[in-house]
Amino acid sequence: MEGNTELVLDSPKIPQALVDGVPLLRITRRKKVQRIFKVDLEKALLMWSNKAVSLDRIQQIRVGDDARNYREEYGVSKNYNNRWATILYKDISTGKLKTLNIIAPSRAEFEVFISTLDRLVTRRRQLMRYLSIPDENFAHIHWKNYIDKEPHRKQCLSFEDIVKLTKRLHINCDEEHLLRIFNDTDSNHNGSLNFEEFQKFVKQLKQRPEIIGIFKTVTKTETISFEQFEGFVSKVQKQSTKGLDKIFTRFTRSTDGVMTIDGFTDFLSSTYSQATVDSSEDLSHPFNEYFISSSHNTYLLGRQFGNSTSIEGYIRALQRGCRSVEIDIWDGDHGPVVSHGKITSSIPLRDVLETVMKYAFILTPFPLFLSLEVHCKPVFQLIVRDLLVEILGDVLVTEASIHHKFKLPSPMDLKHRILVKVKKTSFEDSDVSQSSFSSSSVTSSSTTTTAQEEDEEESQQSKTKIKRSKKYSQIIPELAALGVYSQGLKFINFSLPESKQPNHIFSFSDRNFQNMIKDQEKKYLIQKHNRTFMMRVYPAGYRYNSTNFSPIIPWTFGVQMVATNWQTYDTGQQVNEAMFDCGSKCGYKLKPPELRNIDPFTKFKNIQTKQSYVKFSIEIISGQLLPRPKELRPEDPLSPFVVLEFVESTQIVPLKCTDLDSNTVTYIDSPVTSTKSIKSNGFNPLWKYKVEGVMKDAYGLNFIKFSVKTRDVAVAVNCFKLDNLQQGYRHIPLHDLQGEEYIFSTLFVKLNYETFTK
Repeated sequence: MEGNTELVLDSPKIPQALVDGVPLLRITRRKKVQRIFKVDLEKALLMWSNKAVSLDRIQQIRVGDDARNYREEYGVSKNYNNRWATILYKDISTGKLKTLNIIAPSRAEFEVFISTLDRLVTRRRQLMRYLSIPDENFAHIHWKNYIDKEPHRKQCLSFEDIVKLTKRLHINCDEEHLLRIFNDTDSNHNGSLNFEEFQKFVKQLKQRPEIIGIFKTVTKTETISFEQFEGFVSKVQKQSTKGLDKIFTRFTRSTDGVMTIDGFTDFLSSTYSQATVDSSEDLSHPFNEYFISSSHNTYLLGRQFGNSTSIEGYIRALQRGCRSVEIDIWDGDHGPVVSHGKITSSIPLRDVLETVMKYAFILTPFPLFLSLEVHCKPVFQLIVRDLLVEILGDVLVTEASIHHKFKLPSPMDLKHRILVKVKKTSFEDSDVSQSSFSSSSVTSSSTTTTAQEEDEEESQQSKTKIKRSKKYSQIIPELAALGVYSQGLKFINFSLPESKQPNHIFSFSDRNFQNMIKDQEKKYLIQKHNRTFMMRVYPAGYRYNSTNFSPIIPWTFGVQMVATNWQTYDTGQQVNEAMFDCGSKCGYKLKPPELRNIDPFTKFKNIQTKQSYVKFSIEIISGQLLPRPKELRPEDPLSPFVVLEFVESTQIVPLKCTDLDSNTVTYIDSPVTSTKSIKSNGFNPLWKYKVEGVMKDAYGLNFIKFSVKTRDVAVAVNCFKLDNLQQGYRHIPLHDLQGEEYIFSTLFVKLNYETFTK
């Protein structure tokens, strides 16, 4: 593997074996068949038979124990562990995450294939990074690639070569635009570019006129001094200037201590100018004082019936900071399994718990809730309890600490711990004391179906035409005892003694919750209850396509766990992820003071709050490296525009919208507005569209959504909690329609906002 497998940025070399083709055994559910796998470096494709995967769409390459679950799922012996690989990639036609499972004939061939593929994927990302910043590496890399590949040809690039290069790197702009730059930089007018001319071409292609304009507002010369840079950071970017001298030096490319336009552009594109606020959360309060990032039906990859159950749902949610995952447990042929009843495939509970244990704290050390929905017979429930104890070990919370027998602990108290949320064992005509969290008070009982379970069951029956029993297994005491700090309690009313125990948690479907808050008395009691106790709201059963409701309304009522379908990246899920997208992404967000019990000496009915408002200005300036959606035909141009939406904002005054090129002002009586369309340019479209207004501030729960479209086709999207965004000029990342971040596609915006009361 030495020598011929070495890959460097300026001279990609791959083993001849991967050019000719490596025989690998491809494993699918239906068959195991040998295929010849090749790498086409020119088109950046991994190919086999009549299929291909773009290197840019490969998400992860898992080998060894990281791929064990996949190997076992296909019934492959552990003897193949060191030759098995699972490649996760995005399907270009559906956008869904798919797997390519292969076995190499030998360890040596496995090493060559996997190490080369990994380096090629890494290299592609590095190339795109060079394209997005003012750096000469891009020109050097591609020039050397071209000359190395075809040394017999004259050392110059034709316009045809330039077009091929831009298409290979997803530079989606009009050929007329490329031709203008080509002709401008073809100094000797011979119809081709030498290296010096190619450097000029790349520099002009990457030029950012909007940043040049900002640069000129900071300085009247060709450079920026430290004092000018300091003023820009503090007044325009509204950031601290602590340690700014080191940052200035980092982006100063000259020896005389001043910043050029290239350094300034690099600074605005760097992590020092990241879009979201880099702040740490105060995690010392009890659980009930936080919004907690929560998932519903975490095991599903799609619809609620006829779809796949997979550990990927847990891996994806935990990697994105989710702190409450749901596990539906049923009787399987050989033990407890996780599924959506009999209407989806299933996976062993052991596999789910081992996956959870592995990924629980991969992003954050703060506690994780396992929300159990148990539908097993008693003998299998005991196995469930034993598996939890065996696999989670000391990480599992099995009893209340001496300091938290009568109040909930904080996330800080339970770092690196896993809590179980499970229904409380029911009591009929029982007067057993529930004065503490002790498991000794739990006795055997029967349970009844909750109103929301009936709602979900009835909806599922009507949609899927599947007759399912409404009998729910009673929870055995041994399993129920694990609900130490989150014991599911059937809702009857808010006045019963059990409704005053700190460790109880009520659960409602979003439909039941919406019905409850229509009643003024229940609305008042929910607001009061959630200042001290826990509540969970989840998607109702009629959402058989795994759609989401908006979590904003439950949050305004102080609901801690608003569970969404993470497998569906609709507006509800976008808002959910936006809530927790700041700082350490710990999955916990301290509720605003108005929704917390910060003054126990003042009765809830006597608490008064002033109405606050947010004055904002959002300028959508430009886009960078926008992807071309698969729905477009080859002859269709990518002509992007941006839709700006103030999500769930009904209390917004007419928006003042200004086209800064023409200074045309319009007023829109709607929370949604859009820019003009930029013809045939997805590489660096320039919109210069400003939106201003004032809206009510509902506990800081103001969300804005940016959607990039071409005609009626969605290109990319992202949603943000307004006060999670930093002010000033920012490059905000864009996601595909499944929620995966595009590595280099961004919007360049300017944000300003302030809160006031009256």
